[in-house]
Amino acid sequence: MTERVVELRDAGIRLRYPATTPSGHAVDLDEVRLHLRSRDSDELYLEVTRHLGLDPRVSWKRERAFVMERLGAAVDALQPAAFNGRDALRYAFRWDGGERVVHLVVVGEWLYRVIHDPAASLAPAVLATIELG
Repeated sequence: MTERVVELRDAGIRLRYPATTPSGHAVDLDEVRLHLRSRDSDELYLEVTRHLGLDPRVSWKRERAFVMERLGAAVDALQPAAFNGRDALRYAFRWDGGERVVHLVVVGEWLYRVIHDPAASLAPAVLATIELG
């Protein structure tokens, strides 16, 4: 499987991901928000964004209101977690037909928001390659 590397030095993000999924679907990258999605399949969904000076609880409240209104989603409370060896906060939201898990990681003045589909088979491997800060 051909692997690609994305490194956004100014954003402090580096990760590796497959060019195609095992079943042959292309993986698209949106570089405005680091957004990976396997084309025509559910094998990979991942977003990474970075926000200067944003408190994780404020981010959670905004996201909660947005997904409840837009998707009718149920949103978990924030829970302490770890993300690739760093302290983080974690929550998930679920709606009819989908679920996303969100990790909020503070590195210096930056809040990194990492969101993925827990049912996506390639998510664990790609998540493990994420380097922040």
